[in-house]
Amino acid sequence: MSKVTNIELIKDFLKGNDKNLLINQVNEEIGCFYQISLREISKKFGIQIVNNSGHEVNNSQDLFGNVKIHVHNTSSSNQIASISNDNNKNVIFTDYKNYKKFLKNFITINGYEFETDLRYFLNNFYKIYDENLINFCVASPYLVYSEVSKYILNETNYVIDTTHKEENNFILDIRKDIYKIKSSRIDLRKLFNKLKLEIHYKKFNFLTY
Repeated sequence: MSKVTNIELIKDFLKGNDKNLLINQVNEEIGCFYQISLREISKKFGIQIVNNSGHEVNNSQDLFGNVKIHVHNTSSSNQIASISNDNNKNVIFTDYKNYKKFLKNFITINGYEFETDLRYFLNNFYKIYDENLINFCVASPYLVYSEVSKYILNETNYVIDTTHKEENNFILDIRKDIYKIKSSRIDLRKLFNKLKLEIHYKKFNFLTY
């Protein structure tokens, strides 16, 4: 029997009764790819994503019975144990150390397999087989959503513009700062300023295409 791909594993988790999925994100760039995959597959099933900081546990029930997935990002074993015992359906992004520690406790995804997962995701979810696009996304997994969006809008004339990688690296740095702020005691003003900076820069960057 062939191994179920991690993308299919995400789909099965979203549709199934298991409470916790743990993802070894390896780094922020690869973590971005799995967050994009989770978000897009969730949309397909009408499931709402709730982003929590790693230490935040929310046991509130949806009054309308809507399915929600709570997403956490933490490298704390104690926080992972606490999150896994709440009443929510959780996806936990963490490091390799915790991936190994909780391997037998949860459904797990190893981000070191991301290239296979990325290819499968683009082929099967978006029906994209363009090797230039796929190889570029493998090299820059955090750009999957933006590149796929450009490809879908204008498949015939799609060209990879590598000159924008530096600008997108700047956006990634902003996102890393946002993750750090969310994973610590949140300074709302600092978080707001970072989010505003990302939006401003993305708008400016879009005008250059």
